[in-house]
Amino acid sequence: MTKNTYTFENLNEQNKQCLALIESLGIYELRALARIFGDNSPTTLKRNDHIKIVMDKIISGKEIRPIPLRQGRPYKELSNIEGILAELTKITGIDYNAKTGRSPQTKKTITFNQVEEDIFAQNLFPIKAKGILLKNADGQFYFQNQHNFKYVLLKDTFGVSLQEFDFVEGNAVVMNADREYLLKELKRVNFVDVADYKTKAPQTNAKDFAYNGKTYSLGGRYRFDNLTHYSNKMDEIKSLLADLKQKKIPTMAIIPNVAEEEQISVQMLGFDCPVTFKLVDKSEDVYQALVDAIEFVRRQEEIGGNLAIFIQDPVTLANIVDHCFKNNARGYMNHTDNVAELIREFSPLVQRKTTIFSTSDNADLFDPLFVSLIYKNYKAI
Repeated sequence: MTKNTYTFENLNEQNKQCLALIESLGIYELRALARIFGDNSPTTLKRNDHIKIVMDKIISGKEIRPIPLRQGRPYKELSNIEGILAELTKITGIDYNAKTGRSPQTKKTITFNQVEEDIFAQNLFPIKAKGILLKNADGQFYFQNQHNFKYVLLKDTFGVSLQEFDFVEGNAVVMNADREYLLKELKRVNFVDVADYKTKAPQTNAKDFAYNGKTYSLGGRYRFDNLTHYSNKMDEIKSLLADLKQKKIPTMAIIPNVAEEEQISVQMLGFDCPVTFKLVDKSEDVYQALVDAIEFVRRQEEIGGNLAIFIQDPVTLANIVDHCFKNNARGYMNHTDNVAELIREFSPLVQRKTTIFSTSDNADLFDPLFVSLIYKNYKAI
């Protein structure tokens, strides 16, 4: 158990109740709460540091100020933070509820109805399911199936120590009359068969990869010039993915505005983790999925895994995020700061084990942010 590094003396009864509530929170809730209470680097500090920041502000009796646009990691707002703020307001009598100036609410509230055992036992409408593991406000594990975009609940961890942002694969069936899905069988975790999984991602000794007869170093940034869609170079990309797979390097794709008729082409490419967005997806959902994708990459690096990320049409992704934060000023190369920081989030990753690819075409060169952060920093392949 982590030893407390904070000491609060002579707390009144109200502050004791606040401390008990704050100490009961999970790390992601603590990070989000500390951010609201003025912490400028919620992902680099430890649990006890977050608690001290929040309690110092509560003990001072000062109200929290609106959160300004900030440099650094995209702020991931949790769906249950409003309830925590409301409880602190109730205890102290000080208004800690939502203030103007904060980022728009982007986190979906995902809930599931009860499992109906008689329906679940029938194994109705079975599907292959895989996706990035998330937690809802009720503390339940779930993921959005990357095959058909349906949400899948995990009631059982199948004897595996799972964490949020792990990547899971298995089989799911309908669990109730509402046709909600529950994972029936867990087959792989973080691209490793369950039987072999010990919180370690695939390890590789490979230093490079092959593409069109040439060799390139892993752990860098690359761009495919004159390419709009990865499916336009189906054979070349499939060959590259096969080489990476042979070297035990999982592949992730981030692809916006995928039309219904393009879904099959994207699936045929064979990415291990395709994060695709439909034309009808809301900008808030896209932004939240991008934040989750970054957390997923961090999780893979945390457990020692290599990864190759393929980003398609980054300018469209930037415009979608701008629309999500349409009330914010466009002060950075005609984009919001939220876009610039989201792109920069990927930069430190390649200094370790992650390799990043991006498409690039002539239209992208009209966007100064793309030219500055991607075109000039990614090597032509």
